Amino acid sequence: MPETNLPAVHATVRIRLLRVCKGKAENERMDIPAYAGQRAIAQSREWRKAGLITLAVATASGLVLGGWGWYAWVGSVPKVAFSRA
Repeated sequence: MPETNLPAVHATVRIRLLRVCKGKAENERMDIPAYAGQRAIAQSREWRKAGLITLAVATASGLVLGGWGWYAWVGSVPKVAFSRA
């Protein structure tokens, strides 16, 4: 947890105090830097990772199905050009 000037109190109390401080800062339109431990940023990272995994699985599935379709209807069908006349 980042270093603050808050007294040594229980973690839930500290989180509440940080939220109050953040709310006051937002009301005064102060710029609040984001840190990596924030819930929204952590969730954003998780969803980005889940999206990339989904994209990778969908791409691999598409390539396998596309390769199978090409082989089934084009690649395994003999052509006249390759027959002996």
